[in-house]
Amino acid sequence: MTTLEKLTNKIHELVPETVELSFGCWIQLKSHEVLRVTAHDYPEIVCVEGTKQAFRPDDLKILGHPITLEHVLKAMNSKFLLSLNMSYQSEKVLELTMPTYINGELLRGSRWKLGKPLSKQSEQTINWFANILDVCHT
Repeated sequence: MTTLEKLTNKIHELVPETVELSFGCWIQLKSHEVLRVTAHDYPEIVCVEGTKQAFRPDDLKILGHPITLEHVLKAMNSKFLLSLNMSYQSEKVLELTMPTYINGELLRGSRWKLGKPLSKQSEQTINWFANILDVCHT
């Protein structure tokens, strides 16, 4: 399992709203096709992007919503004081710094590309948050 998969699973566990069956949630059908939920107005019906067919919740697997910075910070549970700096280079980036030592090693800050989900962040950022969440929840 990759660090991204481990971090995603940990955030799903700590922030249950990331796996609620609602608008924007990704699902997998029994055919293994992955689609996005566009409506879930009734408990027995799920409408998905790209098809007029409706599905029953029992006929699909919930993969979850794209994980945002908000979800990651909720998972951290505000146990640490973060220093946040906005920088504008080629794209909007939020620089996060938190003087923390793990196994005697100083964890430097990381950068979150605003408007991008966790899966589109750099490997360094994913590893940084994975290490922080290990500290928060051990």
